[in-house]
Amino acid sequence: MDETVSTLPNGVVGSTPGMLRLINSRALLAELFRDDGSHTVTELGQTVGLSRPTVEAALADLVDEGWVTEAEAIATPNKAGRRAKRFRADAGAGSVLGVDLGLHGIVGLRSDLRGRQLARVEEVYTDLASAEQAWESVQDVVRRLVESTDPSRLLAATFGVPAVVDRSGEIDYTVAVPQWVERRVPGRIGDLFPTATTFFDNDAKLAATAEAMWGRFRGVQDGLYLVMGRQIGAAYLVDGSLARGARGAAGEMGGLASTGWP
Repeated sequence: MDETVSTLPNGVVGSTPGMLRLINSRALLAELFRDDGSHTVTELGQTVGLSRPTVEAALADLVDEGWVTEAEAIATPNKAGRRAKRFRADAGAGSVLGVDLGLHGIVGLRSDLRGRQLARVEEVYTDLASAEQAWESVQDVVRRLVESTDPSRLLAATFGVPAVVDRSGEIDYTVAVPQWVERRVPGRIGDLFPTATTFFDNDAKLAATAEAMWGRFRGVQDGLYLVMGRQIGAAYLVDGSLARGARGAAGEMGGLASTGWP
């Protein structure tokens, strides 16, 4: 039976050989995606804590499925014999979408699995409060983003929206775009991606998450992120984690009548 790694990915549990093999494969893939370099079976085994046969079996699965490629072996000075096989994650094995959907514009990006931008579409509109106008515009932007890719390799799409989004990813409340909820725009957007996982979240919270991972909030324990336009959005980092609140409303400003802000 395969060994299990110390931390199961995303809380996956199970003890069947198939499940354990999946867990091992995911652990190896996560390790390969940590950098752009290539790694030997021995290196991966030591890092992930799995035996050589287990690593070899998992790598064979990942290569067959297209997630991992065999890289060119690196010569070792003063050592004779066969060069050890090296493996690296294939960032082109899939792609992901990120779409900022606002009242007056849409910005969409498609990237590979390392975040390298493959396509970008940006459109400005007079008003997207109408559910039907928003729906038509989203379809157009998404079509242009994915027109040059294999739809089956689109793995996930995330949409930032000007609304309170609860912990399950459902729009709980919005003053800005009530028609989007009433006319099932989020559900229709999800239907655009039958083979991908679709996420919705508050635009300010997504921005703060990105800053914490790659931007000015890296290493910051407590921070405030403001989105200031025709309305105000906010997100908080508390003790290094994004604060959501019981229903996803942490950081929501509401109306500021005293300033004339709607």
